[in-house]
Amino acid sequence: MCDTLIATREMTVDGYTIFGKNSDRNCNEPQYFVHIPRSEHSANEMVTCTYLTVEQVRHTNALLLSKPSWIWGGEMGINEFGVCIGNEAVYSKETSKEKALLGMDLLRLALERSSTAREALYVITELLEKYGQGGNGGFEAEFYYDNSFMITDANETWYLETAGKYWAAKKLEGVHAISNHMTIGRPDLEHPMARSHAREMAYPVTEPFDFSGSYIDWDRPQNISGFIRRSAGQHMLELPGRQFALKDMIKTLQSHTTDSPWKKGDMSICKHATGYASESSTTNTMIAMINPDNLMMWGTGMSTPCIAPFQPFWFDTYSNHLVFAYHDQEQARQQWLYREKLNRAMLSGRLNEKIYRLELTNMQERWLRESKNVEYYARQEFCDSVAAEAARFIEKWINQSTMTAEKYYDEDFSQYWRVKNASLGKDCRIVY
Repeated sequence: MCDTLIATREMTVDGYTIFGKNSDRNCNEPQYFVHIPRSEHSANEMVTCTYLTVEQVRHTNALLLSKPSWIWGGEMGINEFGVCIGNEAVYSKETSKEKALLGMDLLRLALERSSTAREALYVITELLEKYGQGGNGGFEAEFYYDNSFMITDANETWYLETAGKYWAAKKLEGVHAISNHMTIGRPDLEHPMARSHAREMAYPVTEPFDFSGSYIDWDRPQNISGFIRRSAGQHMLELPGRQFALKDMIKTLQSHTTDSPWKKGDMSICKHATGYASESSTTNTMIAMINPDNLMMWGTGMSTPCIAPFQPFWFDTYSNHLVFAYHDQEQARQQWLYREKLNRAMLSGRLNEKIYRLELTNMQERWLRESKNVEYYARQEFCDSVAAEAARFIEKWINQSTMTAEKYYDEDFSQYWRVKNASLGKDCRIVY
C-alpha cells in the first residue's frame, strides 16, 4: 500500500517537477536509502533479482534507492540522469503467484538502464513482456499484486499501469496522485494485445477502451482504500494551485483523513498500522525535486512521516547516516530499527505528541529555510549538520519515552503491538 504524488513543472513555484512518495509496507519491515554506483558489466553477465535471474546490460547507471531489506529492487528512487520512479501495488485480474519480477525489481532495473522517463517506461514494459511479474511481495505474510509506476524526469512524466504482462500508459501534466487503485481510462500508449486479450478473457471492454475498467479486480478490498487515499492526495495537491512548493509536498505526505491516525490510519496518506486488519504503515518517504542542474531530495529514512524529520540530501551529496553504501545494508537496517523506536513510543502513549510536534515543526522549518541558500561547496557540511541534529532529536525523545509508562488506548491494540514489538528486528534477511 503506497501513495505517489507528482506536481509537474507547470504547477510549481520554482518551475521544476516535484515528486513525492510514501512507501507503505509491513510495519516491521526495514526500508532505507542506499547508493548504488554506476557499473560496467561483461558480455553474457546475468543479474539475480529477488526471485528471478535476468540478462544484465553492459552499463548500469548510478542511483539512490529506497530499498526494503529483503528485496533486490526498491520502492522509489532516482538515477544520475534525474529519472525518478515510484511504484504502487495494484490489483488486477492478471495477478500471478508465480515467481517472476517484483514491481520493485522492475523499478530498479529501469533506473539502472534508462536516461529519460520515456526510456524507463520502455524498459519496464519490455521486461514485463519477456519475464512477467509476480511472486510474494509480503514481508511477514504472502501478498500478491501487480504494479503501477509514476515515472518522471525534468521534461515529462508518465503514469504506467500493468496487469500481468499487459499495460497502459498516460502522459501527465499538472498535479496527480496515484495509490493502490487502477485509474487509466483512455491510455496514450498500451500493450498491442491489451484489448484483444481482455475480450478473450470476457473482461468488460468499452469503446473507447478503458484499461483500468477492463483489468481491475474489484474483489480486492484494497481498491477501496486506494481510491479514498488517491482522492485525498489529489485534493491536497490541488490546494496551492499553480504555486505548489516543497512544503506542500511535505504537508501532503504527512496528511491524514482522520483525527485519530494512531487508531484509524488505514485511509490516510501517512499510513499507520492499526492492528491485525491493517498491518501496513509508511516505512520510508522520499521527495525529489527534478531540477537537472540540482537533483535535491528530502527523505525520512524511517517510518511515519507525520512524526519523522525530513532530511535534505543531493544525488551526489548526502549524510552517510541517511543514505548508506550498498554494502553497508546491515548498518542501514539497524539504523531504521533504532528510529522505529520513536514510532513505537508515540503510538504507545509514552510521549507528549503536542510538544514533540512543535519542536519537530520548528526544526523542520528552519532546515527548509536554510536549504535555499546552501552553496555547492557547503552541501556536505549542511547534510551532516542536519543529520546530526536529527539524530540528537530522535535520541532525546526515545530516551524520554523510557521514563514514561505505556498508555495504549485499549487492550486489543496493546496486545497487537506487544506481538509486533517482540518480532521487530528478528527477520534479518538482506538481499544484495
